[in-house]
Amino acid sequence: MNSFYDGGFKGGLPNLLFEIHQDQPQIAKAEIEALTGKEATCWGSYIVVDARFHPRLVRLAFTRRIFKIVASCDASNLLSTIDSLPKSIISGSFAIRVYPQHLRDLERPIAKILFHKQSNPKVDLTNPDTLFAVFIHNKKVIVARHVLTVVNDFEKRKAHKRPGLRPVSLHPKLAAAMVNLTGIRSGRILDPCVGTGGILLEASLMGLMSVGIDLDQEMVRRCRATLDHYGEHAADLRCQDALLHKGRFPYVVSDLPYARNTPKMDVRAFYKALIGRLEHWKTKQAVLGMPHTIDPLDLIKGSGFKVRRRFTIYVHKSLSKQIVVLERKNV
Repeated sequence: MNSFYDGGFKGGLPNLLFEIHQDQPQIAKAEIEALTGKEATCWGSYIVVDARFHPRLVRLAFTRRIFKIVASCDASNLLSTIDSLPKSIISGSFAIRVYPQHLRDLERPIAKILFHKQSNPKVDLTNPDTLFAVFIHNKKVIVARHVLTVVNDFEKRKAHKRPGLRPVSLHPKLAAAMVNLTGIRSGRILDPCVGTGGILLEASLMGLMSVGIDLDQEMVRRCRATLDHYGEHAADLRCQDALLHKGRFPYVVSDLPYARNTPKMDVRAFYKALIGRLEHWKTKQAVLGMPHTIDPLDLIKGSGFKVRRRFTIYVHKSLSKQIVVLERKNV
């Protein structure tokens, strides 16, 4: 991931900085763009974007923490920049953290400046009211205030901890990211190949309405068991052929069946038919998981969709998964 910094911020100082998980940085960036509606930029191992903070950002699957940027400068001007910050920048107790960690010696002089700016200063290193972070990269500095730590329980929702275990079940972290990649703010999503319900579970936990379809009655039963296990009872589950389902679904998210799991199915023909069905559902955005051996550009020929994004994820030595974001043309 390349840094955007080239002597200064292009287009002015961005508003938010995201500390992301490094296992899938491009998905992390795409998630942020989808939920903010703004173009994001890489700065070292962080993501910056000129967007307002919104509570829906708590949904982000590949983000650790979110910070509000308050200043930027050259590294040589760090202390003078800290000294120029208004007193109102701190509310209650405070703490300072400098990144990367090998530059933590700077925390003491920064804290000293902020301490003397307050009439009744309070330092709390474990649970401060205001956490300041100083990020240093390529001799440039971003000073930011902590806004949100993204807390999730993905590990508690992994397949082997859910009822209705099936070995091919999608990791909940990736399932949540796929929902976010649609950019959905509110409303409902459709998973036309619901399986044991990993995608519907993550969507439901985000407060979204969801509809799940599967041709296999046993899969529908397992999906209901999964949702009930986590107290999510509102999803609409149906046992039927997705290609015959009617309705309007602007957002579709699904980890499509693979040939090894459905040996009697011509998966390529099914994928193409499903993409054709998106037209009938008036779908605006679809996020689909499929084997890396499938060319999505071939699948969308003659359809009203374009490939907006495409990510490849290593699963094991004989399989890599790709996540494909389809967008209706002229939307």
